[in-house]
Amino acid sequence: MKEKQVLITVSASGQVKELALSPGATVQEVLDEAGLQDYQLSKEGGEPFPLDGDLYSLVADGEKLSASPANPKVGRGGSASLRRIANVWKTAIDSIRNKLRTFLNRIKNHRVFRPKRVRIIRTRYIQRSDGTKKARITKNYKRKVARVTKEITEGTYWQKNGWGREKNEYKGYFKTKYGKWRGLVREIFAGEYLVYIFKPPSALEYSTHWECFISKGNGLYLVHFSQKPRDVSSAIMAVEEVISESIADKRKENNDDF
Repeated sequence: MKEKQVLITVSASGQVKELALSPGATVQEVLDEAGLQDYQLSKEGGEPFPLDGDLYSLVADGEKLSASPANPKVGRGGSASLRRIANVWKTAIDSIRNKLRTFLNRIKNHRVFRPKRVRIIRTRYIQRSDGTKKARITKNYKRKVARVTKEITEGTYWQKNGWGREKNEYKGYFKTKYGKWRGLVREIFAGEYLVYIFKPPSALEYSTHWECFISKGNGLYLVHFSQKPRDVSSAIMAVEEVISESIADKRKENNDDF
């Protein structure tokens, strides 16, 4: 049986997570892979799925699901009734049970080899015209995204290719055989990077990678990665690879038209 793909909208953060399910994939496996252990899954407007439910058989390919906190926080203030106290107690018990179930499942998975039945495709935000981020689901979600395909030791590639460093910022050019484009990599904290490119090549607009380039105005674009780059060098190489691939595909397409 083939994989099914689902879209999960996270109500608390506005993220959209795209995952591929293999036969037998459970709700708990999906939540673990998506990093949503304290959440519950449901169809839009429906009841939450049981954690041990076979999600693969419960959803259709391309179905949209919603992830909401499994145990919403109870507001403070006012006189606490016996019912509210009981609800708080029940919420605490449910939370402990869910965490214990997750822990036991992880132990079981370590003891017995189980094929991985869920893989995350990507997590993304969609840019609105006012500059803020809002989750949006589109049918064409099977696009490829900017990816890190090579790993290189920090402090080699970026230096050899003329990038300079000033405090937490790296400045230089993304270089390919088709040209070069000014770039900026900002290390916001250890191991976390924001990657920018100035006036990227127009060929990117016709590629499947274009939605990974988020306009910040005045020709500046933020690059979104499906996988977090391990260092500055791998981030630079990934962008250069996407640029080369997009330009090559566009030129091939133009040649095929004649």
